Amino acid sequence: MLVSLRMSLGTALNQSNSTELKMRITTVLLPVLAAIIAPVQNARILGVFPFPGRSHMITFSALTEALAERGHELVVVSTYPSKNPPGNYTDINTYPDLKEMYNEIMNNDQIYNFEDIPTFLLPHIFYWTEGIRAVKLTFKNKDVKKLLKDDRGFDLVISEDFACDAVFAFSYYLKAPLILISSFGGFHWQNYAFGNPYNPSYAVNNLLEYGAKKNFQQRLMNTLFTWYWDIASEIFYYPAQERLKEEFFGPGLPSLKELRKSASLGFVNNHFSLSYPRPLVPAIVEVGGMHVKAPKENLPEKAELMPESMRKALLDAFAQIPQRVLWKYESEELPGKPDNVMISPWVPQMEVLAHPNVKLFITHGGLLSGQEAMYNGLPVVGIPVFGDQKMNVQRSVDLGYGVMLSLKNITKESVLQAINKGLHCPKIRAEIKRRQKVFLDQPESPLERAVFWTEYVIRHEGAAHLRSAALDLKCAQESKRTSVTKLRKNRKRIKAHIWRPQSHRRSLQPARKSTAEQQLCFSSIDGHQPDMTSRPAEKAFLPAAILSADGGKSKTGLIGSATPLSLRLIELFVSG
Repeated sequence: MLVSLRMSLGTALNQSNSTELKMRITTVLLPVLAAIIAPVQNARILGVFPFPGRSHMITFSALTEALAERGHELVVVSTYPSKNPPGNYTDINTYPDLKEMYNEIMNNDQIYNFEDIPTFLLPHIFYWTEGIRAVKLTFKNKDVKKLLKDDRGFDLVISEDFACDAVFAFSYYLKAPLILISSFGGFHWQNYAFGNPYNPSYAVNNLLEYGAKKNFQQRLMNTLFTWYWDIASEIFYYPAQERLKEEFFGPGLPSLKELRKSASLGFVNNHFSLSYPRPLVPAIVEVGGMHVKAPKENLPEKAELMPESMRKALLDAFAQIPQRVLWKYESEELPGKPDNVMISPWVPQMEVLAHPNVKLFITHGGLLSGQEAMYNGLPVVGIPVFGDQKMNVQRSVDLGYGVMLSLKNITKESVLQAINKGLHCPKIRAEIKRRQKVFLDQPESPLERAVFWTEYVIRHEGAAHLRSAALDLKCAQESKRTSVTKLRKNRKRIKAHIWRPQSHRRSLQPARKSTAEQQLCFSSIDGHQPDMTSRPAEKAFLPAAILSADGGKSKTGLIGSATPLSLRLIELFVSG
């Protein structure tokens, strides 16, 4: 772009004999060049990421390290310090403070029993209990306490938005704008910070497996679960976080809800190609895949906690396929390992997934792994363990590019059926390639987008013009407006249904088909044949890659491991 502008300037000056015209062109274009070349004034930025989740920090560090490369000074509070920080990057390592908590959550064989936990207890475990504990332990760190006496000040605070609302007070205390960032696709409460519309009838919850198109029971469950979460948060979560805020920062600060609504911007680790479209106000920016980078070189989670029966079923299934399997496995030895299986305690996942011989990705359903699979156009077989993983895998099934296996149904037969479906179903392979094109068709990379909007908030001193007027509505006003809208919408739907002829309604139903392709794509993982007019019935933690058995000659293969926008949208619509 810079070269093009220089050529335009030189051509205009050479073709003109007018000194006045030369001066005008120079006067107009040189400031443009300066604006393009000159970076935003270097800022001092505080990043606070209390929760001890490795996958969380992979997302956050992509942004903080990119900002440091731009010349900004970063001070980052987290449990995962940067391995090779530059001189303008200071880590405050809280891992020693939260090590015990991390081990209790992640290094626990009970993690494979996550499905047995009642749904209504999930917010209590991960949000109201562990989130509060993480903030409390973070505030005990002596270097974190020193931030309150920092006399240099900060130009911006970036905070994790997951069960750590008390740290939002750093923004008010330090008199700096606040950006919230989520390593998830976005929980429902994040909409409240920016006045973004949220309707549980179609919106998804990361702890429920329902997609955007729900039946009545699922819509009811999603609504009740949202209400339960919000009411219980008022009773348990917010009072505890308020106490932590006052103990650390002192009295007199705004409430946590006011602090949340003061945020200038929110980043969510999502992209519509990977999920379901939804309305977003300008203050919410999707940066899904921000951590994904093209591999720099070609190729030459804790599997030891896995139950023995599950491990044996996987090995027996792998032994029956012609492809080679690369399995990220923590231990040096794996009894009963077939010759076509290679194990390694560490695998460069992005480089492996980018290899042309890799044809399938077996994963625990982590959001970041799903984004990497999408970047490389690989179908997935998901075996979700806990957290948002079940919803992530179910979404890949609903959208047509993945297969789900339940932890309760890991047998040689079910694994083989899932692998064959992922490898050979034409619809799945076509859909993942189509969505890969959509995901890669962006005006800039997700990381470039995140850096731009971060610097935008700094340049415009908090960017208050992005704030939605919905944040100023009282609860009764918002409820009334929403109720009237729903009533009008439902009345139209009811009338349309009543007056539509019965024969017309029947004609809209899809025709039954029973081709071999459908038998492959929609057969149940449990071995039962579902009704072909309904949604696939299968209830389908380890990532795996499948390589070509002949070193690349065949066309199939596998991998495994435990662990300016309106015009752009029109372009996408017309072209696809």
